[in-house]
Amino acid sequence: VNSKEQVAELRNAIATNAETSYLELHERMTQMQAMDFWAAFKFDRIGHDSISGQPQNLIEQINQMYSNLVVLSAVDDLLDNHPGISFELQLGVSSGYDIQSTDGNIVAECFAVTKVASNSKLEKDCKKLITSNATEKYIYFYSHQDTEEKLQKQFVKHPDITFKRVVFSKTLQT
Repeated sequence: VNSKEQVAELRNAIATNAETSYLELHERMTQMQAMDFWAAFKFDRIGHDSISGQPQNLIEQINQMYSNLVVLSAVDDLLDNHPGISFELQLGVSSGYDIQSTDGNIVAECFAVTKVASNSKLEKDCKKLITSNATEKYIYFYSHQDTEEKLQKQFVKHPDITFKRVVFSKTLQT
């Protein structure tokens, strides 16, 4: 990714696939009994991959959709702060850094959680970044319930990492 237009295209794909899943779920809710609906919600492929649109478990769609939105917010910020640099994105479930500049000097991990302490996500990503040879290391995150004071206590442990909180609006724009 090397432009805001590419980021906008990916955001549009996420919004389109979210709308498709929403409409299909709405239709299913009117046709199914409660327990059948919840079983389908958990086990069937009634969702869509947030980027490709391929059938996917709905819970996985929700998790990936918000993680991908954090990645897109992060690359937007990185494009602003590092003009002329291109970035490789790892959207969805994949190994490697969520974002890495093509020259390898910038890496970022991205996530969306209720609290940064959940599943030790913040600590795991910090440990991953510490091992990188990149000159600039970032963590971009969305945290629904953490206060700024609580977050600052976590961040002081890793002065070599830049932490940036992402804020979502209700229309998927970040």
